[in-house]
Amino acid sequence: MSAEQTITERIYEILADVAEIDVSSDDADLLESGRIDSLSLVELIFALELDFGILLPLEELDVEDFRTARSIAQLVASVSADGAGPAAEGDYVSSPAESSTIPT
Repeated sequence: MSAEQTITERIYEILADVAEIDVSSDDADLLESGRIDSLSLVELIFALELDFGILLPLEELDVEDFRTARSIAQLVASVSADGAGPAAEGDYVSSPAESSTIPT
């Protein structure tokens, strides 16, 4: 079994567990069918980061990356290969509000 197949199988499990989506094939359109909405997309991104130990660069993400199970698997494989993962324990990107200081 190839690494992409293993990732794709895990994507199926994550989609079922997190978003309660039953995927019929690797190329089933999850966006057009309405299976992934904005809330489930955020939950999916979070689950992918946790499960695969990667950090998905939000500024570089394209909604097309989440159109099918195959495209999600390609994204995860690409991010893993680019060195954006695994995330180091304790990695956290603070919001601008958290990084501002309060004058005393």
